[in-house]
Amino acid sequence: MQATRFGGTLLTITMLVAGAASTPPASHRSVKQDMNGIERLHEQDKEATLSDSADQLAKLWDKDAVRFLMNRPAEIGAAVIYADDKQWEMSSGRERSLCYDLEIQDIQIAGDWAFEWGYFSGKSAEPAGKVSIFYGKVMRVMKRQPDGTWRFARVMGLLAPSASAVVLKHPCQLAPSTNIVTTKSLPPNTVLPASHPSVEQDMAGIERLHEQDKEATLSDSAAQLAKLWDKDAVRFPIDRPVEIGAVVIYADDKQWEMSSGRERSLCYDLEIQDIQIAGDWAFEWGYGSYKIAKGDKESIQYGKVMRVMKRQSDGTWRFARVMGLLDSSASAVVLKHPCQ
Repeated sequence: MQATRFGGTLLTITMLVAGAASTPPASHRSVKQDMNGIERLHEQDKEATLSDSADQLAKLWDKDAVRFLMNRPAEIGAAVIYADDKQWEMSSGRERSLCYDLEIQDIQIAGDWAFEWGYFSGKSAEPAGKVSIFYGKVMRVMKRQPDGTWRFARVMGLLAPSASAVVLKHPCQLAPSTNIVTTKSLPPNTVLPASHPSVEQDMAGIERLHEQDKEATLSDSAAQLAKLWDKDAVRFPIDRPVEIGAVVIYADDKQWEMSSGRERSLCYDLEIQDIQIAGDWAFEWGYGSYKIAKGDKESIQYGKVMRVMKRQSDGTWRFARVMGLLDSSASAVVLKHPCQ
């Protein structure tokens, strides 16, 4: 079992704002200090994951952390996450963690916050001895603590159907291995506090992005959807490697738009539960529902989404990272105005 507790598939897009908080600029630390602290958190994550210990896993989380699991509402708060992990640890017939490889592809630091994404693989064994390997992608937000250490504040992962959906240098193998995990960090793009508008102006800009997201989603137009993305945006499909860059995302959306027999979007409700603003970056999470029609058949989907947004040079906001979990029923989300 990983601290991340992975699972899910892709949902994309936005609508209601439930709350927001602006993060004041931190007393600046060096990039090297920040990266050392984050790397230490990575090491603790590896150790705790392989220990299968709820007590060790609890040391990874910020007190207000949010973890996203498939098929149930988000777990909000370190105490809730610990209780779930402890119940899992004490359960009979649970699996044992044998290998954990998480290879981070990008880290961004924004004041007292940082976020990262990467590919992972894991190996576990059931009590009967059956060994299995799984693969996926993860996006995590980290928060600097008062003592200068870092902890996880938001974690969402997507299980992949096969190894072809990830890009790993050191994946877990069925054969025993002493090199259990390799964590790789590319050079960070550190974001210093920006000279930026007021919180009210920031929120107005983000709300406008939400409105554009709703309009573009319901238009089923790749050209409209393209206006939502930062040029270096990253989107996480479930069954293939991540899409990096607005040009790549547009090409995929255009191919979908032109495909025969595709579904049509009929309803889209995304209710944002929390927004945090840190300099020129912001991140949010929420619950959503989505109604589509394919031929004469209509269906409704439910899920959770976590997104990072970036302020553009003209003061507008665009999506920089988007990951979502598709749930099997409405019981896994908390919505005031779900699609009917």
